[in-house]
Amino acid sequence: MTSGARTGLALLAFQAVGREGLETVVFTLAISFSADQHNAVLGAIIGLLVALSIAFVIYRLGHRLNLGRFFSVVGALLMVFAAGLLVDAVENLQQLGWLPIGEQVLWHTHGVLSENGTWGDIAHSFLGYADAPTLLQVLTYVTYIAVALVAFFNVRRNTQQPVAERRTTTVSSS
Repeated sequence: MTSGARTGLALLAFQAVGREGLETVVFTLAISFSADQHNAVLGAIIGLLVALSIAFVIYRLGHRLNLGRFFSVVGALLMVFAAGLLVDAVENLQQLGWLPIGEQVLWHTHGVLSENGTWGDIAHSFLGYADAPTLLQVLTYVTYIAVALVAFFNVRRNTQQPVAERRTTTVSSS
């Protein structure tokens, strides 16, 4: 690696880590202003302990970790989180009246898990859970998950094949 490439890589890493740090500060400030001090400190301590535990496990068992499988699971989990964000956006647009299609509610699970409760809010934030989902929300979630996961795993499978095997497969299927 040339000196310029090392400097560029260092600046890129600095920018990425700095951006994530600033996002963390902004979200932490928002949470600390909206929660009481005791719960904010307790949440910070629990989060720190979980992060340190994960770091310790990766440090001690990292040489045994199958990185391909690890990144496949993490990638698929990120697709589920992205689907939740997309469905949340659809819900917000429908509530504003900007997306007036597929508004019929399919079921109600408010009695089992309320979106306004702690666990319902966590499920809503991470997975896009709604206690009264509309047709458009369900179709959006299922379609996004299906397309994103199929594309993700097909790209991973194709990049894991040796180049010569990919050429043979492409030529024989043409």
